[in-house]
Amino acid sequence: MITRTPRHLSLIGARMWHDSRWVDVTIRNISSHGLLVYADDPPPPGTQIEIRRAAHVIIGRTVWRHEGDFGVRTLDALDVPRILASNDRPSAAAASAMSRTIERRSDPMRSHSAAMVRRYDASRQDSSTLQFMFVVASGLAAAGFAAGMVYEMLAAPFSAVRTILAG
Repeated sequence: MITRTPRHLSLIGARMWHDSRWVDVTIRNISSHGLLVYADDPPPPGTQIEIRRAAHVIIGRTVWRHEGDFGVRTLDALDVPRILASNDRPSAAAASAMSRTIERRSDPMRSHSAAMVRRYDASRQDSSTLQFMFVVASGLAAAGFAAGMVYEMLAAPFSAVRTILAG
């Protein structure tokens, strides 16, 4: 039985980069590898998103949506206690740094996020390819084993028939 990581209920305001713009969202619960998020216009499943909460940057992919709620599988493990403990009003220095990196998004930050998403997609593609190869190899091995069993079962009767017909 697969056990789920603990979910922590929350009502945390955050910003999400989606559809080439920032939108306000509410994080309704959080675990070490995912989020339940509410947005007025949630992204469709499979969409790569970036959520920012105080100084925290969360990169992930939408896995489902229903009405305004949607689930996010994160790229990296989240530090749940730190995210839950972060206050809504960062210090002046943090606010200044966030204004430079969040809303005005420098090119290095954008390319860094894009590189992480590409790495995530490449890893998923590699694992899908390996899984497919394993299934094909297992199928071929099972087919070879079944063919060997059928040959063994039919070899004796055909040998007897051959002996009778030759005799």
